[in-house]
Amino acid sequence: MAAITRLTRATSESGTRGARKFVAHITSRKDKRTSYSLRYCGAFAADFHRCLLEGGIYLYPGEVAEGGKSKGKLRLLYETAPLSMVAEQAGGRGSTGSGRILEIAASAIHERHPVYIGSVEEVALAEQFKVEG
Repeated sequence: MAAITRLTRATSESGTRGARKFVAHITSRKDKRTSYSLRYCGAFAADFHRCLLEGGIYLYPGEVAEGGKSKGKLRLLYETAPLSMVAEQAGGRGSTGSGRILEIAASAIHERHPVYIGSVEEVALAEQFKVEG
């Protein structure tokens, strides 16, 4: 069974060049058993839960803002950090695309970051594509 990626096509097209290349890489493999399919229900916890049960990677890349800097949409304190902790307890990893989410010290209550959560191997692959800068 192929792994599943959670993200919308619109999100993948507005992200950084590295994020677009990563999505193209995992969804266009010639072997359909190892190619990923895209799924997204719009609820972070529900999509992440499905990743835990069926495998895959959840990603919500940052959108490129003025100055070329990537800006995420999901909040650190009550979205990305708690589910990154769950992922790590399950043997996976949570990343901003350039570093571990759980190593970020929040500077504001609604601070937002890009997120890549899945197996250690999938998240490492995403980081190799320099998905966030």
